[in-house]
Amino acid sequence: MIQPYTRRLSGFCLLLSSFLWLSCSTPEEPTAASPNAFVGSYKGKMVLTITTTKSVVTQTWDPVTVTIRQGAKTDEVKLVIGTTVGDYNDPWTATTSSTKLTMPRQQASGDPYAFEGSGTLTGKQYTMTVQQTEVGRTTTDTYQYQITATQQ
Repeated sequence: MIQPYTRRLSGFCLLLSSFLWLSCSTPEEPTAASPNAFVGSYKGKMVLTITTTKSVVTQTWDPVTVTIRQGAKTDEVKLVIGTTVGDYNDPWTATTSSTKLTMPRQQASGDPYAFEGSGTLTGKQYTMTVQQTEVGRTTTDTYQYQITATQQ
């Protein structure tokens, strides 16, 4: 009689210790490998550099806000950029992989320009470079936006 009781008690103790060990582990924090690491509000500045055959012009917006929301897919996010002169209300769609963000070429509704770019997230620091091109027009002019922002 002692042996069956001892086996049940040993089994119960093993089960209890496993449960306690698992319940004491800390939950994983979101990392940059998870799209949730990108999701949030950022504040910083955006520098536009326009390069033509005749000149280079730079315009800075400070402050600028970047809002990144989760998209429909696990690795998809939606970006909205806000400046002191208005917002880009149509969200840009991007994908994330590790600490990288990639925004394929896309055109907002009613906008004669297409945008594409890439970004990185290091801790709470978000940086992104966006190229702007005019759709349907061949030109050597380049429009490049450089965004640097900190997660709020």
